[in-house]
Amino acid sequence: RGSDSMVTVGFGLQSAKLGKKDLLKVENRELTEQEMNRIALVAPLATINLIRKGERTQKFTVKLPDEFEGLARCGNLGCITRHEAVPTRFATLSREPVALRCHYCCFVTSGADLELL
Repeated sequence: RGSDSMVTVGFGLQSAKLGKKDLLKVENRELTEQEMNRIALVAPLATINLIRKGERTQKFTVKLPDEFEGLARCGNLGCITRHEAVPTRFATLSREPVALRCHYCCFVTSGADLELL
């Protein structure tokens, strides 16, 4: 966000454990819980490494919460959240692959149909 923050993106990098992996490096800031939940929506098996002073201090896998608000749009074009100022709210049915049920209309959104807010 500031001029001292650099973002590096790598796709298809070699990994001894996974064969290939993608990388997103954000310098000079820590991700919020909301940002990590967004990552979990599009990359449910992502690993986050927290690095301070050149040393990894924490490593964890993202986990989409059982219920959450405001991260994605309901896939039902008739849902109240698409027509009124109502925050989206979902229950997580599946994490891999991601499947979400809308709290208001019970529509299930998944996979390529996911649309982040």
